[in-house]
Amino acid sequence: MAKKTKKNAKYLKIGTSKIKIWSPKNKKEAIIAILCCTILGITIFIAWRNSYLWPWPSQSEIDSRLSEVIDTCSYNENSQQCKNLAKQYDMNFQYCRAVTDIPEIGKTVPIYGVARKNSFETVGLSSLRESIKVFAAIIPGEAFNKNKTVRMYDYVYPYYGCSETLSGINSNINDNLIPEQKMIALSQLAHVPQLEVYGESNTECGIRRVEINDLWNQVPGMQSILNEGKTTIDIYNKCSMISSIRKSANSLNDKLTDYANDIIVQLFYKKFDEWNAGIWKKDNQEIGCTWQSKTFEQYCISKSDNSNSNWKTLREYADFEQYFLNTDNYMSKILITD
Repeated sequence: MAKKTKKNAKYLKIGTSKIKIWSPKNKKEAIIAILCCTILGITIFIAWRNSYLWPWPSQSEIDSRLSEVIDTCSYNENSQQCKNLAKQYDMNFQYCRAVTDIPEIGKTVPIYGVARKNSFETVGLSSLRESIKVFAAIIPGEAFNKNKTVRMYDYVYPYYGCSETLSGINSNINDNLIPEQKMIALSQLAHVPQLEVYGESNTECGIRRVEINDLWNQVPGMQSILNEGKTTIDIYNKCSMISSIRKSANSLNDKLTDYANDIIVQLFYKKFDEWNAGIWKKDNQEIGCTWQSKTFEQYCISKSDNSNSNWKTLREYADFEQYFLNTDNYMSKILITD
């Protein structure tokens, strides 16, 4: 009688332990095993694809994450929930001002909550211009061409005066950039126009203004100050009331001085100066603007919005930066306007 031999089972040896490896007994079991493994693999892949661990998220997914970080961290930046979410998505959150909002006299500059990918790094405009092969200004009514030699929206960051906390956004309020700057906008900002009261109580009297430079001509709210000066004469229409005229003029002058000394305002004009001396400068062309016997390596600041190639306006700057408020790498939402 023939002796039956027992088929040896297969084992996976791990150290001193052995794990029996299952093997199908027939074709049916093999097919079922393959189907189960396939379904399990697909399920795991879908779960991975839909998780934040997926290394190639779509832009809509990135936008959703940026928005989620803003919503979670706004007014709550020190919470563990905010810190965990920012770490999970490899992003950071800050409170910033946007250069699209030209500071207005007597008004607070809006504050934005900004979420940004940590992989995004800004490049100074003076360096960026070396790589740009074409003029890439934003022209109202025309689409911006994203197929430039250098994609500018990968580098421009239209925010300034940023802080990790809401309480710290004005912490450097006592700094003053004007004395150390040799740029045209900050220099013109330092020349604060003042309303002057002339005459005495028994003579002809009135209010006159000193010459207003190109920058102050464009400052939002400047015309309102001048109009208030004219209104003062209508209200206090007798020279016997000259003390009231002086008091009103001094109040208006204080508003102008406070504007020029505001660090947030100065930071805005510093950014404008960098833009005006950076991207517009051409390698083989000396660009300079002379003001008060001093030459600046920048374009001049135009008095009107209808500027030519040798003049740049604050409105042009704000319009240019408007395109970059929300891009592939960061997103913002306005939080505080007053």
